[in-house]
Amino acid sequence: MSAAPRADCVCVKDPKAPANPLAERLRQIGVEVRPSEGARAALGWLSVSPIPFRTLGAAFTVSRARFYVMDRQRIKFSHPRLFFDLPAIDVTRCHDAGSVERALRRAWEHRLTTLREAEGWLDRLGADTSTSSHATRLGLHLTGASGPPAIVLSSTEILLPSSGPLADAVVARHGDRVHRPLPSLDLSSELELGLTEQMRRVAVRPRAMRSSRPLPHHDPPPDKAPEPSHRILILDDVASDLASVRSSLNVRGFELAPFRDAARALDAFRDTSFDLVISGVRLTRADGLEFAARVRALAGIERLPIVLLDEHENRANAKAAIVAGAAAYLSKPFEWDEAGELMLDLIKHPSQRRFTRYAARLPVRVVHGTGTTTERTESIARGGIALRTRRDPAIGTVERFRIRLPDPLQPVDAEGVVVTRITLPGQASLITGIRFLRFGEGSEPRWIRLVEALERRNAHSDGRRDPTP
Repeated sequence: MSAAPRADCVCVKDPKAPANPLAERLRQIGVEVRPSEGARAALGWLSVSPIPFRTLGAAFTVSRARFYVMDRQRIKFSHPRLFFDLPAIDVTRCHDAGSVERALRRAWEHRLTTLREAEGWLDRLGADTSTSSHATRLGLHLTGASGPPAIVLSSTEILLPSSGPLADAVVARHGDRVHRPLPSLDLSSELELGLTEQMRRVAVRPRAMRSSRPLPHHDPPPDKAPEPSHRILILDDVASDLASVRSSLNVRGFELAPFRDAARALDAFRDTSFDLVISGVRLTRADGLEFAARVRALAGIERLPIVLLDEHENRANAKAAIVAGAAAYLSKPFEWDEAGELMLDLIKHPSQRRFTRYAARLPVRVVHGTGTTTERTESIARGGIALRTRRDPAIGTVERFRIRLPDPLQPVDAEGVVVTRITLPGQASLITGIRFLRFGEGSEPRWIRLVEALERRNAHSDGRRDPTP
């Protein structure tokens, strides 16, 4: 779904606010760009030549494509909806509107090539496939399964379908939804076996949440996970609306971090990882849709639930909210009691993984029920770690961790709960997935610094621009 630009949209630039360099440059090379007030985000429209865009079926043409400026290097196309599946595009080397269009077409051709290779591979396996979204998506049908098919991203990544074992399950992490088939497969039956086995494992995994309170690391961990305190960031520059949200959600036990300035709200993510974001759509110095996109571009964030609030119901805004990746769009008037239930459901049952995982082997001192051991991480994220261990902790076990970080960072103290266990064939060790419940005093900002450093490293190794501010 997508939204066309509103004809009555008037953007007023704050003369005291710093201009967005990329938006200014795009405007100079002939691309239509309209900055939001404060010039921290901008919407643009690119006129596109009538050369067709190829698909897995019939080609299509488009005369005008909408995008938003994500940072100092990249733009993200959002309309028509078919372009939203493309990654953000680096346009720093574009010298005119034509070169921006060529960058868009290169990204589209790369995605099409990937899909065609996957289609050929599945055809050789004898798999049952189909196309959708004007032949720009490739689906894989499982034998005997009703409902939507698995979505094939490439020959190495397939999204599990929401049917079968996952019909009534909530998959908390995006990585659990992605199946990576073995390259040695010869038959579609082998592929289906791997898919259905992963679906079965994911369907029975429990979830735990995280809170932020001082952590006395010397105490033994509790037998059961404490009730987490859910953290919500709220952005609204109308003081009365902000007070209404705070008073309504405080009584439900949420930890609220209210902001009236978008830049300060983004800066808060450098010290804290929130469970949910609530933002107004119509802000004086920013745009709620662009703010949602900037949150998703932060280091270590994969798909954080974002709720957008509008003063009045607006169908174009509702569609744009979906395109921007919002988890919900609410228009006034609405009942805050019901809205509170929605917030809690989005926090407890996210449809995709919130935080990005990074490969990192860090020494960890673990305090558990039988004593203390030293182990190592396999990967880390804002919200937890994957830990290699020779112990056999049960799902739901609460443990305490002192994680040694690279110099000059000090160690991180955290308490977490075991949420997954993966046995390694032929090895005495296994991998446990730990969801952080809370951090020790001052530990969470140090942990986020590490995540930002790993994102910079990955961006450099992939040839991407540094996404961190």
